[in-house]
Amino acid sequence: MHYLGTGSPKLISQALVLAKENNIDVSFNTISAIDLAGRNPVNCVKECIKEHILNANPETFISKEGKEYKVSFTIKAKPNINKIIGGGDDGQVLINCIFDYIEKIITNSDNSNDINPEKLSKDILKEFFSNKSVFDIKEIKININ
Repeated sequence: MHYLGTGSPKLISQALVLAKENNIDVSFNTISAIDLAGRNPVNCVKECIKEHILNANPETFISKEGKEYKVSFTIKAKPNINKIIGGGDDGQVLINCIFDYIEKIITNSDNSNDINPEKLSKDILKEFFSNKSVFDIKEIKININ
């Protein structure tokens, strides 16, 4: 059936073997969907093996009290093969979501003590950002000047 749908059974089997060898939990249906969506499932599995470093260029935000904050961050993240279909697969999607969250915190802050890189990092790690992107965040380091 997969072959009749213009899929590649060879790529499916290669991707499943590669995923198993690298302890990536993925189903046949997910790999098939990736293939039928026009993406190479073997390459997708390879991308999920390695950790990615995403660097965000500095952005400036102003708090309610008028204080200016220049924020940048670095993320260590791994793509999650089970989120590739339907998820934003560009690291920029994740970076934009995090900047939106940080902007909300800073612009709504009445007190500069609320703007703490460690607290923001912890909040981001337990928030929902990984659900909006293919990436699962492993670590985030925020710099605020």
